Order: sequence, then C-alpha cells, then structure tokens
Amino acid sequence: MLTDLADVLRGAGLPVREMPGWKTRGVNGWGINGPFGGLVHHTGTAAAAAGDYPSLHVVRGGRSDLQGPLAQLGLGRSGVWYVIAAGYCNHAGPTDDPDFANPRAIGVECENPGGSTPWPAVQYASLVTGCRALGDHYSIRWRGHKEAAVPQGRKVDPNLDMNKLRNRIAAHRPAPTGTDFLEDLMAKVTFVDANEMTNLIAQGVSKTEARKRATVTYPDGTAALAGTLNFLSSALRDLAVLKADVAALKKGTKA
Repeated sequence: MLTDLADVLRGAGLPVREMPGWKTRGVNGWGINGPFGGLVHHTGTAAAAAGDYPSLHVVRGGRSDLQGPLAQLGLGRSGVWYVIAAGYCNHAGPTDDPDFANPRAIGVECENPGGSTPWPAVQYASLVTGCRALGDHYSIRWRGHKEAAVPQGRKVDPNLDMNKLRNRIAAHRPAPTGTDFLEDLMAKVTFVDANEMTNLIAQGVSKTEARKRATVTYPDGTAALAGTLNFLSSALRDLAVLKADVAALKKGTKA
C-alpha cells in the first residue's frame, strides 16, 4: 500500500485532501506492486458538474461496470489533490507495458471533461509539481492513458500534449523549503566585507587584492548565518547614518 502518497504531495507544497479510509482502500483490498509507472487521465465528467472534484464519488466507488477505486489520486480544478486509495485501482485496462498496468502503476484522474476544454492554469501547474514529486519519490515516469492503452486509440485521455507535460515535469525545480533550504543557503554564503576592503585600499593594497582578501566565505552553516546577520546589521547602521546625513543636508539647503 502506498501510504505515503499524501506526505509526498504535501512535501511538494501542494494542497491535499485525504479521503477517509484511503490507506487501506484498493480493489478487493489488494495492494500495488511497485509502483513502476504513472498514468495521467482526465475524468470526462461534464464541465457543468458543480464543485472542485465532482468525479470523486465515481473514482472512489467505481461504476456499475467497473469496480472501484478507479485511481489512487484525483486532481481538482483548483489544483487540490484528492488522495483516494493506497492500493490497486482499476484505471489502466490493457496496456502496452506492464509497468503502466493496474498492478504496477499509479493513476491520477484529473477533473476535466475532455475534448478541447482548457485546463485551469492552477490545475496544470499542480499536476506538473505533483508528478515531479511523485516521480522523484518513486522513481517512476509518466505517460498518458491514451499512450499506454491497447489497442492504440482505445483511450483519448488526457486531452493534453504529453510530450509538453513531460518536458514541464522534467524542467520543474522543486521550491526550496524548510531547514534544508536554509542550510543550503547558509552553506553558500560569500560576501565582501566593505569596511575591510576600504581599510586595505587605504593601506596601499590594490583594489583587486583588497577585494580578494576581504571576501568572506562560510562553509559552516551556523557561522554563515552569524556572519550574514552581522553584515546586515552593519549595513543597516550605515544606512541609518546616511539617512541622517541626507536629512541634515536637506535641512541646511532649505535654511
């Protein structure tokens, strides 16, 4: 069972709604082998249907001719991810590759009626971010249902250019968040101590050499943060002095 689906999506900064019982939900209670691939679908539900994800009850419970759940994940018009099942889902049918068949693939049912209906920008962006996060976490690649289904032409979903989507997924750079981002930032802090550089030049050191000597790099995160804060504090003090000088100059000019 893929019980970490919600955590992966939330970790990418995406809005997530967990459906009750999803961690044990699967066709006949079965789990999934892998996953080894991911399939993108559109629901085909009419555009007039109300709500963010009106297909939820069908994707979760199935149809009269097909037992649910019909996908592990749903994607609403607003970009919200609906986590529906952790196990086996009937979303693929016959495919040209076992990695994209029901026992081994994640299915994402995106709310869209199909045809030429455009996707809201927020929904498409969320799909890119979510597919990148899931792809990185599970080491899977993404195809459209229409690409994997056999015989060719059996399915038309999703109504997206899949090559463009894959390119967007590949180019997507996850937003840095949390302590990892701060540690990375601090580890790379390098700046020139302007006061030290001025003093060195006053002592006859060339400008190029003075800049080199006054350049400070902190390999240690804690030191970097401390150094950066000291630098900013000094800069703010200099700014306050400059502000006072400008104010005095203006006052003298008016007098």
